[in-house]
Amino acid sequence: MRKHKDKDKGYRKSLAFMGAAAAVCAAALSLGIFYAVTSATGGTARDRRELNSPVKDAPFQIGVVTVADAQDDDLMRSLEVLGKRFGWASDGGYISHRFFPDGSVRDPHAAATVIEALAEDPDVMAVAVVEGIGGTAEAFRNIRKKRPEVKLLTAETHDDWRSVAAAADIVVNTDFISRGFTIPWAAKKMGAKTLVHVSFPRHMANEAVFRRRVIMEEACQDLGLKFRYENAPDPTADGGASEARAFIEAKMPAWIELHGPDTAFFTTNGALAAPIIKAVVSLGGYFVEADEASPLIGFPEALDLSPKDVKGERGRLMRAIERRVKAKGAEGRLGTWAASALQSHLLALVEMARLTVLGQGDLCDVRFVDSAYDRASPGTDWKASAQTDADGAEVPNAFLVYQDTYVFGRGLLGTHHLEIHPKYRPLGSGTGPTGAAGTAASDGAELADAPGPASPAARPPQGASRAVTASARHSSLIGQAAASDASPPRVPSVLVVTGSRDNTPLERMGAAETVRARNATRSGALAAHLVMPDDVWNFPAAAAAFIENSAQDPNLKVLVLSPSPRGARVALGNLRQSRPELVILASSPSSASPPTAGTAHLTLVPDMRVRAALMPSTSKALGAKSIVHVARDPSNMTDEVARFDRIFRDSSVASGLPYSLAGPEAASDGGKEPGRADVWEPETVVGARLPPDRVAGQGVAAGGREAARAARPSDPGDGTAFFTSDQSLAASLIGASAAGGHSFLGSPLPGPLEGFPEAFGIDLAPFAGQWPLALKRVEDEAAFLGVSGRLVTWSYPFRFTSAAGLTQFALLLADGEAEPGNFLELLCVMELHSPGSGWNGAPYTGPDGETIPGTLAVWQDPYILGTGYIRTSRAELPEAFPSVRRPSPGRLNSLPGEPCLGDTMQTPRMSAPGAPQL
Repeated sequence: MRKHKDKDKGYRKSLAFMGAAAAVCAAALSLGIFYAVTSATGGTARDRRELNSPVKDAPFQIGVVTVADAQDDDLMRSLEVLGKRFGWASDGGYISHRFFPDGSVRDPHAAATVIEALAEDPDVMAVAVVEGIGGTAEAFRNIRKKRPEVKLLTAETHDDWRSVAAAADIVVNTDFISRGFTIPWAAKKMGAKTLVHVSFPRHMANEAVFRRRVIMEEACQDLGLKFRYENAPDPTADGGASEARAFIEAKMPAWIELHGPDTAFFTTNGALAAPIIKAVVSLGGYFVEADEASPLIGFPEALDLSPKDVKGERGRLMRAIERRVKAKGAEGRLGTWAASALQSHLLALVEMARLTVLGQGDLCDVRFVDSAYDRASPGTDWKASAQTDADGAEVPNAFLVYQDTYVFGRGLLGTHHLEIHPKYRPLGSGTGPTGAAGTAASDGAELADAPGPASPAARPPQGASRAVTASARHSSLIGQAAASDASPPRVPSVLVVTGSRDNTPLERMGAAETVRARNATRSGALAAHLVMPDDVWNFPAAAAAFIENSAQDPNLKVLVLSPSPRGARVALGNLRQSRPELVILASSPSSASPPTAGTAHLTLVPDMRVRAALMPSTSKALGAKSIVHVARDPSNMTDEVARFDRIFRDSSVASGLPYSLAGPEAASDGGKEPGRADVWEPETVVGARLPPDRVAGQGVAAGGREAARAARPSDPGDGTAFFTSDQSLAASLIGASAAGGHSFLGSPLPGPLEGFPEAFGIDLAPFAGQWPLALKRVEDEAAFLGVSGRLVTWSYPFRFTSAAGLTQFALLLADGEAEPGNFLELLCVMELHSPGSGWNGAPYTGPDGETIPGTLAVWQDPYILGTGYIRTSRAELPEAFPSVRRPSPGRLNSLPGEPCLGDTMQTPRMSAPGAPQL
């Protein structure tokens, strides 16, 4: 019996062992789902012991500044972990913490004062700011002057990252570029067929947010997903977060029904995450991750988690969410970052500061940054990469980071292993798509690189001149960085002079940025830039002296004035006598008596005459049945406007479109600015009359976007197209036309900035110099207001393209690769700086029809918001307007590397007498 009992006992032991082994195998099979919950969310026990031992004898202090919000669970939890890990200075630890005062987000000086105050303590050897709100760069510059030994670190900058990087030891931002691809990729991986991007105009006015949205749209196209954009109320508006959340709650069922159950949602605001997650759990769909990804954003509220779970450590919170998601049957449909982005920034920056002060780290080493973020959240996976400047060169102390996506009930997706296609990172801060696909390394296959629908923010539209944009000789100059410190010093051979009023953030990408990036190293040519102060610009004699004195360097070969001020004619006349070898290029934003016409070797002006001849074809493309020209004072027009009006009238009548002239008068109540177009009293208006409640000051901007959209007529008005020859009336006419159901043909200097921000009530300042993005922002707003297909502009403004084109052309002249009178060459380089647009030009004629030597009047293809370009630059003109180029069939699709537009076309060479040959 004992033998049998022993055998039975051994058998039972074997069964127990086999059962245990089976349990281990079962656990192993589910490891992919629970890996991030059991390991990625908390790390190993050793990691936790090392990182949660409060310091009591820190050799120095690290100042930390954060935005104050006691209601922000993510922030308060992050500070709690920060104190546990590094210890508070009051207890002998590293951290000396300060909150930014309320309102400092809108007061950069107040923010800078808080940061600078920390560095006054001699024990503080490093300062870390999260988020780097406005004023951070100013504070860092001031600290650097007083205490150059202090390490300065910041993350999530609100200021332009380039200016912050110039003042800081390191700047780190969440990688909005890569996430523009990884979020759609993750959505598809989760099973989605459509991605809906939910945001509001204030966020869309932020350059980084808008760029990411554009990249998302491109990525969706390349990945085979549908992309949709939905507007929501701003949680910071009058209605507050509660109204915005109520809107989402009401809209989600309709959105899921409209877009289908296989729809993934992404929102740019954390306050909107909870109602989206709640709807996805109950109705279907997917939620990839929040904008500031964290398990604390949206999940606790949407899933009704207990305070103990929310306040507990990260692993407990993730496990609680996992259990609740499983219980509700939403496995595989909800994603996040396992570690809070805010907490990771704080911990990583402090860790990097501590090590570098101790001499154990290099803030310019991407591996050091990547390691710091991995240690900040043990078990998670981060990917760090260098950020690039406008020339495509890596900035050594600026980095972008993002974390792998964790899907509850499924596990980590491996987004940090993705190799983002380099074409998603064009020049200019490493941002913005160029119409390329992404590469999913984990899938092992490269996506198609086929162009999609025409989009000014993404790629040149179909039919654009490939010969121009692919010109090998000119493209060789694009993107060349300035000479390195190791290069021998070079004397500038090109001088570019601009006015300060044309050097605003949006205009600076004209001459200033072009000069910095264009260095023709083959012959040592280098361009220098000067800004003419306002107190000089406004006085012709002073402006003339400034120009003459600036151009005295004997090494200068070419002088560029863009635009040319009053007094330029006198200065150039003197320079032509004292320095006959100097080539002078200039531009004027007005075609009425440009000050340098006939004096400079080449003067560039916008062409109102040819536009008047071609505008009827644009009107027909808009579906217009009549045209109205709105002038400032129809009874007393200048000779230039009168000539434009005569050509406009004749071309309209010849095209079968009734034409009339109208004009505004000052407000009768005297309460408005004199001369402003507040009351419209046109003598003759054919087919339409702008109603009094749709005039300037009461249109889209003043009445509110929602009110204007609600007030929009159901029919497209009476088919009238309006044009104004007075730039100051552009905003009024855009607003009135949009609200009244009419069309808008443009203004003397069209562009995304001209009238649209005021008329639509949008801010384009964040898109400094990024004209395709600015245009797309305007186009999105037009679509939201329901006025797509009725408003015309230029995709690139004249001031920018003339400054950039003349600077590039000047370098070619200095290198001996062009002649001053080769207008065709100039048009080519202008198109290089305005991809997708089309330019043409005609010799400029005076009031009596005489040709002004060396003066080129140019125009750009009109762009209809929501429709695309109208190729008037390729149109055959009446004999009265001989254009510079007449492209022959087939030449527009020339292969890359061919000379610009080919040598088979006629190229007029018209210069002022005595133009020097370089």
